[in-house]
Amino acid sequence: MGAGGAGRGGVQERRTHRGDRRRNRDDYDQAWAVCDVDHYETATADAEAIERDVRMAWSNPCFEVWLILHKADCNAHLENARRAGDRLRSHVRNWNKTTLDYAEFRDGVNAAVRRARTLEPSPERNPSTMVWLLIEALQRP
Repeated sequence: MGAGGAGRGGVQERRTHRGDRRRNRDDYDQAWAVCDVDHYETATADAEAIERDVRMAWSNPCFEVWLILHKADCNAHLENARRAGDRLRSHVRNWNKTTLDYAEFRDGVNAAVRRARTLEPSPERNPSTMVWLLIEALQRP
């Protein structure tokens, strides 16, 4: 699975676009899908991900929650992705979703993990993000 949302068809849509990349369970250690909750059904995607041994990293309402956590706590409900973007812009003035600059967030990864761990993990909780699980998986030796 590549980075990006699962889309309306969940994991199925990603598989259709990129081919069934999890053909052999020994070809890599883990497969992850990073997805926003804001427009998608989580239960269907979760069920399909489990069937295909793909781990889901949901963010509710959107991935911007993960980015906000690099800069500050984020405990208040976020109505939608636009509101999350507004909140993120209060910390990163020139933030633009289409030109994400990793340098703006690099130094806050550990803080984001710490803050994200305090949020409830369910994709139904707003705000929430499970991206920290992916980061911890990548940091393991």
